[in-house]
Amino acid sequence: MSYRFIRQSRRAILGACLVAACGGFYACTDNYDLDKPGNTPEWLGQSIYAELSNPDSKKLTGTFTNYLRLIDDLGEKEILSQTGSRTVFAANDEAFERFYANNSWGVHKYEDLTLAMKKQLLYASMLDNALLVEMLSNVSNGDNAVTKGMAMKHMTAASSTDSITFLHGVDMPENNSYWDGYRFKGMNIVMDNTVPMMVHFTNEQMVTNSITTTGENSDFEVITGKPYTDGLAFIFKDPILKDHENVTCQNGYIHQMEDVIVPPGNLGQVLRASSDTKLFSRMLDRFSVPVYDGTTTANYIDYCQQNGITNNIDSIFQLRYFSSRSQGLELNVDPNGITMAADELLPYDPGWNQYYSASASSLTDMAAMFVPTDAAMTEFFLNGAGKAVIENFLNGNPNDAAHLEENIDNIPKDIVCALLSNLMKSSFVQTVPSKFGNILDDASDPMGLTLANLNKTTAGAYDVRIANNGVIYILNKVFAPAKYVAVSAPALLDKSLSVINWAIQDKRDVSAGGLGNFYAYLLAMSANYGLFLPDDNAFGSKDDKDSWYVDPASLGTDKPRALRFWYDNKAPYIHCSSWSYDKENHTVGDSIASISVANVKTQLVDILNYHTVVGKG
Repeated sequence: MSYRFIRQSRRAILGACLVAACGGFYACTDNYDLDKPGNTPEWLGQSIYAELSNPDSKKLTGTFTNYLRLIDDLGEKEILSQTGSRTVFAANDEAFERFYANNSWGVHKYEDLTLAMKKQLLYASMLDNALLVEMLSNVSNGDNAVTKGMAMKHMTAASSTDSITFLHGVDMPENNSYWDGYRFKGMNIVMDNTVPMMVHFTNEQMVTNSITTTGENSDFEVITGKPYTDGLAFIFKDPILKDHENVTCQNGYIHQMEDVIVPPGNLGQVLRASSDTKLFSRMLDRFSVPVYDGTTTANYIDYCQQNGITNNIDSIFQLRYFSSRSQGLELNVDPNGITMAADELLPYDPGWNQYYSASASSLTDMAAMFVPTDAAMTEFFLNGAGKAVIENFLNGNPNDAAHLEENIDNIPKDIVCALLSNLMKSSFVQTVPSKFGNILDDASDPMGLTLANLNKTTAGAYDVRIANNGVIYILNKVFAPAKYVAVSAPALLDKSLSVINWAIQDKRDVSAGGLGNFYAYLLAMSANYGLFLPDDNAFGSKDDKDSWYVDPASLGTDKPRALRFWYDNKAPYIHCSSWSYDKENHTVGDSIASISVANVKTQLVDILNYHTVVGKG
C-alpha cells in the first residue's frame, strides 16, 4: 500500500488537461494518443519532472536544481516523470537562495535540511490533483457540478507521518496535568493527523466573498502586507508568477512561485513559535491534550516495514484541544473519561489543520484569531480590566510581571476560556478588516475593533499571520469579554458562587433541559439589571439547614420539602437532594431522596427570576 502515490495513465491525465482547459482556449474535441511518439498537442509539455529539469524560458524562469533535489531525495522522481495527476508550486534556485539567506529554520544551504524539512518543503507545495490557477477557487458539488469563487484552500500532498516529532518533556505545556505522565520519557507526536492545507487568494474568491482588493488599507493589503495586482494569485502571502503559471504537463501543472513555500503550521503552532504571543499561547495550551493516534501509528509502522526502515516508534500521539469543534466533532471527554464542562471548551480546535466552521465546507473558509501581544496582555492584567479578574486568584503572589505567568495559570479554566473564546472567531471570510465593524463579542454587541488596534511590524505593515487553518491578527490591546464586566461577573469570578453561576451560565435550550436565556440577558450591556447572588452556603451548607431553599410549590402539599443544591467540579456539576420540611416550625428534617437537576429546573428558574431586578434603561 502507498500512502501518497496516485497511479494514473498518461492518456488519462491528457484527458484531464483537456477537460480543465475547456472554456479557455484549448479544444476539447482533439483526440491524441500518447502511446505514439510525437503525437502530442503543441501546448502540452513533458512530464513535470522533465519540465523542471529542462525549463523552457517561455514557460518558466531560472533553474530548479533545489526543487529537483527534493523530488529525488523523497523518491518522487518516478511519479513526477511518468504518472499521476499533480500540481506543483515550484520555486527556482534564486528563490531558494533567498530562503537560505533568511528563514526561521536556521538552514543556510540544501545540505542543512533535515528529512522532515525536505518533506515539508516539497509536499506543502504539491497538490494531489491537477488544477489550473483559475480553478483553485472552484468547489465541486458532486456529479460534475462546480461552484466558482468559493474555495480558498486545498489539501496538500503532505501526510501526517511527515510531521512526526519527538516532544521532550521540557517542551510540553507546563500548566497542564494531562502531559505530566509523559514529561520524563517524552513522546512521538503529530500536531494533528488531518492533512495540512494550502491557503490561496485568488481574485474570483475575494470578489465572491467581498474581500476588498483595492483602495488604501484594502483587506488584501492589510492581510498580506502587499497591494493587490489584478489577476495575480497568492499562496499564503507569496504570489504565483503571472507569466509562469499553468505550465501544462503530461501529468499535471506547474505554477512557479516568486518565493519558496514554507508551510506555516496551524494556528496553535504559529502562536507557539511566535516570540511575542507567549501568554496567549500559554492560555491555549491549558486546553491541549495528547491523544493516542492508532491510525498514524499503524501507517507509520507499515511504511517502515515496506521501505526496510528500522522503526523504534510504537506509539504516536496527536496534540489536540478540548473544543466544541475538533476534527469536525466535539472533543469534550478527557483521557480519564471525564466529560468537560461546556464553558471549558474552546469554540474550535486551533490545531485542527483542516478546520472549517459548521456553516462552511472544508475548502471555503477558515478561522480567525485576534491575539494580543504579550505587552498588551501584561498591561491588561496588571493595570487594565483584567486586574480585577486576576487579583481573585493570586494565591498569595503579588500581581506583577515577575509572577504573571503563574498568576494567569491560577485563573480557573472557564474564566480563561471566556477570554480566549471572545478572541477566536469561526469565520475568516466574515472577519476581514473591512468587516471589523460587524464582529461581535460574547454579548452579541459590536466588539469595537478597528485597524488602529492591529499591531504593526518593524517594517510598518499590519501584523497579520497566516496559518494553514486560519489568520491571526496581532492586537495591541485586549478586548475583554462582556462576561468580565457584566452584572453577572461576580458570580463568574467568585468560586463561592458556583451554584448560582452554573445556573446563570447554562446555555442549553429549555427543550434540552436548560434554564433559558439568563446568560444572554445578563450579558446585555444595553440593559440595566440588578442581581442578588446567594453564595453556595445558601444552597447547601451542611451546618445551616435552615438556609436551604424551601420549594414553594410543595408548601400546599402534605409533604413540603427543602432542596439542597451543591456544586461539584466534574459532570454533572450540580447535584440536588430533597429534605422534609416542617412549615410550622420552619425547620428542615430528614433526607428524602436525591433528585435530578432536570426535575427541579423550574425551581432554579424561579430562583434566578427572584434574584434578578430589571432597572430602568
